[in-house]
Amino acid sequence: MNRQVQDGWGQFLARFPWDWYFTLTFRELVSPQQAVRIFRRFARDIEEAADMPIGWFRVSEYGTRGGRLHMHGLMLNVAHLSRLWWMDEWNRRAGYARILPYDASKGAAYYCGKYLTKQGGEWDLSDNLRAFRQYQPVLPLRAGKGLA
Repeated sequence: MNRQVQDGWGQFLARFPWDWYFTLTFRELVSPQQAVRIFRRFARDIEEAADMPIGWFRVSEYGTRGGRLHMHGLMLNVAHLSRLWWMDEWNRRAGYARILPYDASKGAAYYCGKYLTKQGGEWDLSDNLRAFRQYQPVLPLRAGKGLA
């Protein structure tokens, strides 16, 4: 049954034109509630820099070494932003970030779906559903905070 749930979530997530796949870790031990607050503030700042609605999916996982909480996720409407700048920003704020360009052929949507069935696999989807309807790659007209 878990495999069917994982595949179903992977198929659902793969339908969207994601721009980034990310893994976010925390320097300090944080509670799940703290982690969500830190992530949501980070996502809100990315949306402000994007100057358009962004969409995201994230799932929490506890690592096998040390049991530290970290997050995997996907983000859309951010292709015009500098992912390297935002990696540095997460590193400054909270821990270590790995943000990669999304490549559907590498299975990141299915990878994220896999964690939904693991113990402690708490997940969240951005509540700005307009972002999922209004996807449009945007090229920046000006340089600025977090822009490519």
